[in-house]
Amino acid sequence: MNWDVANGDPDFGADLAMRWFSHRRPEILHWVRERGGILIIEGEARLGVPAQASYDAVLGEFQVQVCGEADSLRPRRQVERNGTRCKMTNAARFPALANTSAAPFIHLQSLTARQRSFDDMFPGTAGLMLSPFLSTGDWQLLYRGWFRWNPFRRKRMPWVPFAKTADRKFNHPTMLVAKHGTGAVFVSTMFLASSNQLQLVEAMLRCHGDVARLPDPPRRVLFVRKWILSNMVPLIAAVAALLLGRQLGWDQAVGGNEVLRLGFLALLALTVAVVAKLRHRLAGLVREVTGR
Repeated sequence: MNWDVANGDPDFGADLAMRWFSHRRPEILHWVRERGGILIIEGEARLGVPAQASYDAVLGEFQVQVCGEADSLRPRRQVERNGTRCKMTNAARFPALANTSAAPFIHLQSLTARQRSFDDMFPGTAGLMLSPFLSTGDWQLLYRGWFRWNPFRRKRMPWVPFAKTADRKFNHPTMLVAKHGTGAVFVSTMFLASSNQLQLVEAMLRCHGDVARLPDPPRRVLFVRKWILSNMVPLIAAVAALLLGRQLGWDQAVGGNEVLRLGFLALLALTVAVVAKLRHRLAGLVREVTGR
């Protein structure tokens, strides 16, 4: 999926492409999962801002989350979130990739952008349809923005950071990979072919038929997701119910016995915690019952 091909730009038909990907998403993901497809998504952006709607169209709502605008009232400031250098993460050099078709990842460490001009990127009359200030910018770019981490939003794909920025004070992921059935999805905020990342593209394509060797999220991440984050919402809900019940005097309904009152509040907190813990299953049951 080429850069900006589905960023919603109506002048280039990218709005139709976005609708097409959204409509065909089930078939695309089926192709990846059941037929071992390798889906590669280059950076999709609008005026340099990663387009969340583009990634949602292909992968589903908030499967990945991208950074926002640097300043919505000053579009030129978005160049502060562009860069020319990235580096592969430790996951990309995972030992299981050695001596396999995915071995080229091990030999990739730093990634740099090659020199490109505005006329290279938008030849002929194509540049006339863009915002004028883009023609004066620096197009020696490797990435535009990055992916952000939201531990409170559940994602069904096991995303692993594969590349990250290498020219910032705090570096962020610019490429993620997730195994999906017999295939895999590589999603990025980077220019790939146009920035001459041919070895990286080749390495991704050579994962075809051998995606089992790609890494899973680290055990510590899985532990946090499974035991801490999954129990945080029920715990917070239980504490809130306990405090609210006490504040509103709901415990007075069982009389003046302190033991009964504490037991009532504990039962209330436990009930709320169980409902919060099973909220996704309950939501699925509601959808089944109501036919949504």
